[in-house]
Amino acid sequence: MPRMSKKRRLEWSFFLRQVKVGNTTCDRITYNDLCRGCTHSCKQSFRAVIILCPHYYSKRRKKEDRDNGRYKEKYESRIADLAVEMEQLEDGLRTMDTQIEQHRALEQDAAQIKTDRALTGALIERLIDRIEVSHDKQITVRYRFQSEFETYAEVLEQCRNM
Repeated sequence: MPRMSKKRRLEWSFFLRQVKVGNTTCDRITYNDLCRGCTHSCKQSFRAVIILCPHYYSKRRKKEDRDNGRYKEKYESRIADLAVEMEQLEDGLRTMDTQIEQHRALEQDAAQIKTDRALTGALIERLIDRIEVSHDKQITVRYRFQSEFETYAEVLEQCRNM
């Protein structure tokens, strides 16, 4: 077998594996086990760890099985599922962004209350969602922020009803 030139050895260094031939060792170009059994020319080095190869076709496969598209359908359905999941995650991010903006505005309002101690119309409009007055003249104030006491009261009420 002819010797490799220095330039070719450098180009193929990731693929070279030292193999013992008789009493000496020589460098041989070695591909990944999965790639060696594939019909395509996109071979990877034996050093690479291949998790998934969308181009893989076994050399043992029958020719009519290669083009049936069953793997393509599987990948397309997986891509569609991932696109739906990605859209859900982006919706969650948008919701979290709006919540962060609301929390920052409330934080600024709390800092303003600490310094001014004066209740202005704009501040009331930002803190209070609505005020309800019932027929029996009972007043209910709904705030824009969530009160932990109301949450605990609702949970306790649900526990009592069980």
